[in-house]
Amino acid sequence: MQKTSKSSERRELLIKETLSPRSNNKNTKVLFIHGLESGPTSLKANTLHSHYKNFSCPHLTTPKNIWSSMAKIISEVRNFKPDMIVGSSYGSIILMLLLQFGVWDGPSIILACAMSLVAKHRMYLPLNVDTENIVIIHGLKDT
Repeated sequence: MQKTSKSSERRELLIKETLSPRSNNKNTKVLFIHGLESGPTSLKANTLHSHYKNFSCPHLTTPKNIWSSMAKIISEVRNFKPDMIVGSSYGSIILMLLLQFGVWDGPSIILACAMSLVAKHRMYLPLNVDTENIVIIHGLKDT
C-alpha cells in the first residue's frame, strides 16, 4: 500500500475536479488564457466552456506584445474574479507572470508553457505562492 501525503492527495483532487466532465463545475468561474495561434473559439476554449458555464477567454488581439496581453488579462482577473485560471502555451507565460507579480495566487493550470518565447530565467513559481494549487502539464516535446 502506497503512502500518500496530504499535498499529493489535494493536488490529485484538484486535477480530478478541474478536468472531470462529470464534476459539478456549474458555479466555478474559469479564466482561460489562450496561446499565440489560438483564441476564444479554439478547441481548448470550447471544451473548457462546455464544462464551465462561468467562463471567460479574452481575445488577445496583439499577442506578440506581452505587456498589452498582460494588461488585458489583469483587467479580466479584476473584473471577472475567476476561481481558477488555465493558461495554454503563450497563455501560460501570462499566467506565470500573474503569479510572479502577485496579481493572482489562486488555483492554476499551466499547459505546455511556451518557455522558449521568453528568457527561461523568468519562468519560475514564486516562493510565496501555494504550489499545491498549481498543476503543470508539460510534455517532453513542448517548447
